Amino acid sequence: MHTTATPRWAWIRRLTLFATVFAVALTLAAVPAGADPAVTGRPTLPTVSGTPPIGTVGVDYWFPFTATGAPAPLFRLDPDNDMPPGIRLINSGILAGKPTAGGTYDFTVIAYNSAGEVSVPVTMTVWQRPALTNERALPPMLAGEPYQFRFEATGYPKPTFRNTSVLPRGLTLSPDGLLSGTPTRVGPADFSVQLSNSAGDKTYRFDPTVGERLTITGTPDITKQYRYYRYRFATTGYPTPTVSLTRGELPAGLELSDDGELSGMPIRGGKYLFTVSAANETGIVDHPVTMEVLQHPELINLYDMPTMRVGEPFEYRFETSGYPKPVFAAGTELPDGLTLTPDGLLAGTPTTAGRVRFELRLTNSVDTRVHWLSEDVEQTPTVTGTPDTAQVNQPYEYRFALSGYPAPTVTVSSGDLPGGLTLSRAGVLIGSPTEAGTFTFTVTATNSAGKADLPVTLEVSQPPEPAPSGSTTSLNLSTLPMGLARALVKSAVMSVESPSTP
Repeated sequence: MHTTATPRWAWIRRLTLFATVFAVALTLAAVPAGADPAVTGRPTLPTVSGTPPIGTVGVDYWFPFTATGAPAPLFRLDPDNDMPPGIRLINSGILAGKPTAGGTYDFTVIAYNSAGEVSVPVTMTVWQRPALTNERALPPMLAGEPYQFRFEATGYPKPTFRNTSVLPRGLTLSPDGLLSGTPTRVGPADFSVQLSNSAGDKTYRFDPTVGERLTITGTPDITKQYRYYRYRFATTGYPTPTVSLTRGELPAGLELSDDGELSGMPIRGGKYLFTVSAANETGIVDHPVTMEVLQHPELINLYDMPTMRVGEPFEYRFETSGYPKPVFAAGTELPDGLTLTPDGLLAGTPTTAGRVRFELRLTNSVDTRVHWLSEDVEQTPTVTGTPDTAQVNQPYEYRFALSGYPAPTVTVSSGDLPGGLTLSRAGVLIGSPTEAGTFTFTVTATNSAGKADLPVTLEVSQPPEPAPSGSTTSLNLSTLPMGLARALVKSAVMSVESPSTP
């Protein structure tokens, strides 16, 4: 059997390694407990000590924790905690900054190194000087009226209150800031309130006025248009209130002074609704007012009445000024067919043409006014008639029958009259025709109410042949046209009346 021997140098190496390990173990076992890590070279857990002093809002703050451990520990804040506002934790273990809010704050700092970490609970108090937050909200005080106001303040610890001068009579101030009671004396008041806590004191001065309850009363007297007027509303209150118009309008011509006098000369009647108010630093009160200004009745639209016409419906409402509202009545008979209501409506259907004059009365509690009205009742014109037959070179006259108001004017609106005849504006056809024939024309009667046309046919004949000399012929006048008969009779009478020639 073949065997291989172990070399000598391998055994030497193993023996050396064993001796080294044994020596290290003996060294470690010989180091006493609590030895300096710098000496021993082993890391140790941190230790932290120190209590942060009280801070003050607005004042710089600096506090270092005392710490041990190897290596030297670093610091951080527990993420679930909050520091006092304005304070931060430096990682070397220093609390630094300038607090901005008072209070007591609980938080945890953590010191850590390679050996581990430790959590240290910390309580830090920050004082804050007291200060009022509602010093401008002090409400008005009224004598005899219960009063209560609570001062609100910041500061830590919570401040207490006390008055450092005499309060308004009837009021007290509690340590927690309640000012209450019933003021008993009207007039200016001056007092001071002091707030105190561990951080310091602060004093506030107040100078309110203890007022008297505001009132304003009065009902202005009834007055008349264009009459000088003066009335003063009654007011109470301290300080002396100022009076003003806060709603509505005063009667035109009147003014309201700030001491409550209503004065002037009203220029328009009516019932006026408005509100006057009295105000001072304690408040404001309103007083609704109703005031009446009487005014004489007057017609406003006397000269705007439309034209009346016979047979046509008519309606016209008179408008008035005056207060109270005037009532209408007729002092004489109205135009035929018309009536007048108390509120001024003249209505109906006129039945008679011509110029009418009637009396209108307006009455209210101030006066009665009388107005005389002259109006034309128009009527549409008519023209009728059938002219008689005319004869050439014989005098002729015919009058057409006319009606209507105003009196119509007659013209020939179409066709031609026989030569030698004319038609007057009054409707008279007159003259001596110069030619025979049948003539057709239209006669028109016109006035402001309208017009009427009449178609006319006029016959003009030749005169009869003269009778032979020495013969006697009887003439039947009834067979002649009316115009010609009148002319012959007139000629015969003139011949009889004329003296005979010798």
